Amino acid sequence: MTVPVHLVSVSETLGDIALVSSANAGAAEIALGGSVLSLYSINAVLIGTVATRETITALCFSGAPEGVSVNVIAAGLASGAIRLETLLIYFLLSKFMHYKAK
Repeated sequence: MTVPVHLVSVSETLGDIALVSSANAGAAEIALGGSVLSLYSINAVLIGTVATRETITALCFSGAPEGVSVNVIAAGLASGAIRLETLLIYFLLSKFMHYKAK
Protein backbone atom coordinates (compact mmCIF):
# COMPACT_ATOMS: atom_id res chain seq x y z
CA MET A 1 0.00 0.00 0.00
CA THR A 2 1.36 3.41 -0.97
CA VAL A 3 0.81 6.32 1.40
CA PRO A 4 1.39 9.88 0.12
CA VAL A 5 4.00 11.95 1.97
CA HIS A 6 2.81 15.44 2.98
CA LEU A 7 5.92 16.90 4.65
CA VAL A 8 9.66 16.20 4.55
CA SER A 9 12.53 17.58 6.63
CA VAL A 10 16.22 16.66 6.56
CA SER A 11 18.54 17.14 9.54
CA GLU A 12 21.47 19.41 8.70
CA THR A 13 23.60 17.78 11.43
CA LEU A 14 23.06 14.05 10.80
CA GLY A 15 21.25 13.85 7.47
CA ASP A 16 18.31 11.99 9.05
CA ILE A 17 15.04 12.29 7.15
CA ALA A 18 11.63 12.91 8.75
CA LEU A 19 8.45 12.23 6.75
CA VAL A 20 4.84 12.98 7.59
CA SER A 21 1.97 11.07 6.00
CA SER A 22 -1.70 10.55 6.79
CA ALA A 23 -2.51 7.85 9.30
CA ASN A 24 -2.91 4.44 7.62
CA ALA A 25 -6.41 3.40 6.63
CA GLY A 26 -7.97 1.44 9.46
CA ALA A 27 -5.92 3.13 12.18
CA ALA A 28 -7.77 4.81 15.03
CA GLU A 29 -6.08 8.12 14.22
CA ILE A 30 -7.62 8.33 10.72
CA ALA A 31 -11.05 9.23 12.11
CA LEU A 32 -9.48 12.23 13.80
CA GLY A 33 -7.33 13.28 10.84
CA GLY A 34 -4.14 11.99 12.40
CA SER A 35 -0.63 11.83 10.96
CA VAL A 36 2.28 9.43 11.05
CA LEU A 37 5.78 10.84 11.64
CA SER A 38 8.51 8.51 10.37
CA LEU A 39 12.24 8.95 10.92
CA TYR A 40 14.81 7.44 8.54
CA SER A 41 18.60 7.41 8.80
CA ILE A 42 20.76 9.07 6.16
CA ASN A 43 20.95 5.57 4.59
CA ALA A 44 17.13 5.37 4.31
CA VAL A 45 16.79 2.82 7.12
CA LEU A 46 13.57 3.26 9.11
CA ILE A 47 14.44 4.23 12.68
CA GLY A 48 10.95 4.65 14.10
CA THR A 49 7.44 6.03 13.70
CA VAL A 50 5.05 7.98 15.89
CA ALA A 51 1.31 8.29 15.24
CA THR A 52 -0.54 11.45 16.28
CA ARG A 53 -4.25 12.02 16.64
CA GLU A 54 -3.90 15.53 15.20
CA THR A 55 -2.72 16.45 11.73
CA ILE A 56 0.90 17.58 11.52
CA THR A 57 1.08 20.73 9.39
CA ALA A 58 4.75 21.76 9.80
CA LEU A 59 8.00 19.90 10.45
CA CYS A 60 11.66 20.75 11.14
CA PHE A 61 14.77 19.50 12.93
CA SER A 62 16.68 21.50 15.51
CA GLY A 63 20.29 22.12 14.53
CA ALA A 64 22.33 22.08 17.74
CA PRO A 65 25.82 20.57 17.57
CA GLU A 66 25.78 16.78 18.06
CA GLY A 67 27.47 15.43 21.19
CA VAL A 68 26.74 18.47 23.36
CA SER A 69 22.99 18.79 22.80
CA VAL A 70 19.93 16.62 22.26
CA ASN A 71 18.30 17.54 18.97
CA VAL A 72 14.56 17.32 18.41
CA ILE A 73 12.03 17.14 15.62
CA ALA A 74 9.48 19.94 15.99
CA ALA A 75 6.06 19.10 14.58
CA GLY A 76 3.44 21.84 14.28
CA LEU A 77 -0.08 20.52 14.78
CA ALA A 78 -3.31 21.75 13.19
CA SER A 79 -4.46 22.98 16.63
CA GLY A 80 -1.48 25.35 16.82
CA ALA A 81 0.39 23.22 19.35
CA ILE A 82 4.01 22.22 18.77
CA ARG A 83 5.07 18.67 19.53
CA LEU A 84 8.76 17.98 20.19
CA GLU A 85 10.14 14.49 19.57
CA THR A 86 13.65 13.87 20.85
CA LEU A 87 16.04 12.18 18.46
CA LEU A 88 17.67 10.41 21.42
CA ILE A 89 14.59 8.20 21.81
CA TYR A 90 14.78 7.23 18.12
CA PHE A 91 18.50 6.55 18.47
CA LEU A 92 17.99 4.30 21.50
CA LEU A 93 15.08 2.55 19.77
CA SER A 94 17.17 1.86 16.68
CA LYS A 95 20.03 0.50 18.82
CA PHE A 96 17.59 -1.75 20.72
CA MET A 97 16.02 -3.03 17.50
CA HIS A 98 19.45 -3.72 16.01
CA TYR A 99 20.55 -5.58 19.15
CA LYS A 100 17.31 -7.57 19.27
CA ALA A 101 17.68 -8.63 15.62
CA LYS A 102 21.06 -10.33 16.23
